Amino acid sequence: MGGYGVVGRYGVAAGGHGVVAGREAVPMVFADRRPYRGRMPNGPEDRPLPSQTTGSGSDFSAPPEYAPAQQGPGVDPYSADYASRGPAGNPPSGTVAWAMGFLAYIPIPFVGSVVTGLVMMLVGNAQRAKGDTARLNGRNAANWGFTYLVATVVLVGAAVLVLSTSVDADGRVTGAPSAIAFTLFAIWAFPLQILHLVLTIMGTVKASRGTVFANRFAIPLLR
Repeated sequence: MGGYGVVGRYGVAAGGHGVVAGREAVPMVFADRRPYRGRMPNGPEDRPLPSQTTGSGSDFSAPPEYAPAQQGPGVDPYSADYASRGPAGNPPSGTVAWAMGFLAYIPIPFVGSVVTGLVMMLVGNAQRAKGDTARLNGRNAANWGFTYLVATVVLVGAAVLVLSTSVDADGRVTGAPSAIAFTLFAIWAFPLQILHLVLTIMGTVKASRGTVFANRFAIPLLR
């Protein structure tokens, strides 16, 4: 600790903080370097300066806006359960199983529907170990994926089979079987695809909100 004195021509500065030679102040280093514990300029209380409270065992506390965030009791941010949660720390809800339904709109007719049904079954079944909400949404999505797959194979397969029987020797499509085949294909292409889109959107939205979407149109393959 050093200081400067500025009073007197030949004497020691007031307060003992320096020695004056003429009117020029000369710094003076003290042997005693203990922390100053005098009165603070803005208050009468006797307390250490802020620079003296930054070591180990300090009673200095950071302002609330700089305090570390609290995770709450019993929450380990490095645990596997916490790592499987969403960006906001929410538990998984099986949203991904329903979102796989949008794969049906891959621009490859029939193939996209088959792939969608299989993927929804696999991803939905994989949600069983991720909590009750994820398990139920995964089960419902898997059941609808199975139903969608079966309906696609039956309708398109039946349409192709009926259509093949209505072709004559010249390669022309004639007779009532052609109308039946067209009807089966139209059912797959319009009502089934619209129903699948509505259920996929509803399931994805409700699952993302942490609720279970119960689909009553699905075959209950998984329980």
